[in-house]
Amino acid sequence: MNKTGHIYLLNTVLLLISLILWTSCRNGKDQAGGFVEKTAGSNWKIIGPGAGGGVFIPTISPFDTGLVFAKGDMTGDFVTYDGGKSWQLFNLMSVVQDYEFDPADPDVVYASSRGYLYDEDRGSGLSMLYRSDNRGKTWKVIYPDLSRIGPLEKLQSLSFTPSGLLSGLPDGSIDIIRVDPLDNKRIFLGLSPLKPYIGKLPENAQKKAFIMGSEDEGKEWSLLAQVPGTEVLGIFTAGPDQVSHELTVVTDSEILKINTETSVTREMPFHEGRILKAMGGSGTENKLIYVVTNTGRKGNGELTGGVFRSYDGGEKWEKANGNLDSLL
Repeated sequence: MNKTGHIYLLNTVLLLISLILWTSCRNGKDQAGGFVEKTAGSNWKIIGPGAGGGVFIPTISPFDTGLVFAKGDMTGDFVTYDGGKSWQLFNLMSVVQDYEFDPADPDVVYASSRGYLYDEDRGSGLSMLYRSDNRGKTWKVIYPDLSRIGPLEKLQSLSFTPSGLLSGLPDGSIDIIRVDPLDNKRIFLGLSPLKPYIGKLPENAQKKAFIMGSEDEGKEWSLLAQVPGTEVLGIFTAGPDQVSHELTVVTDSEILKINTETSVTREMPFHEGRILKAMGGSGTENKLIYVVTNTGRKGNGELTGGVFRSYDGGEKWEKANGNLDSLL
């Protein structure tokens, strides 16, 4: 296997490990504080739905394991209320990027749709945040405020941007939604810079992501910060014994703390390569965070990058590859 293929394999394995970490972080803890795996069984079966391509981001309600949302790779979205025995198709006008259940109200769920620059395949699209108060039966847009958009001369144009529709609106697409577990009126959004639906970020584009916040369930929004990166991978709110107005934000290039009251941003001491995935653990006062970075090999064969862990909300990091290197 050539060097490129080897590195690709390493990254693929690390992404699989990140899925295992995601599962274990949500399984609970034993009396000694270690995570306990709760596996329903070792047999897997297809429960659908088919989406004409792929099915992504299955998101399970923390209140009802029978309630699951998923998205197709085209525009269709799916919901099951019976654990996959039957599925319903719905459409939010564009590909969904993220789902987020309200941590306090079992009937409320949020979904974000993808925004994109004009291209010949799809035209242009406006990223929107939807809220459902009835477990996904009906949806309403709560970001941006569509009532403030004036008449349009053309529905599509080569120069379409969100800021051209509504002054002050960031030219971004919502990657991630985060509702504060300690106060469900506080909602945070991470937006990546716009790119064509099929294609790369334009060369002259500013490689800055946007962090938006609302303190009133999405009635009013403010831009909290612009941060380095082209994708927002994680937004982690403070735990009960941490500074309540600080967020930990992970992008593909940086880990930062953002003060939601002053918008002051400080960079965390993490310089381990491009970040691919970020996840937080439950039952740890929102302090435990894992990230997976791009991997490589030094001249002596030593593995660089991989899995990293923070026990204090991102202030300090340690390598968590374990014996991964010897398994590859």
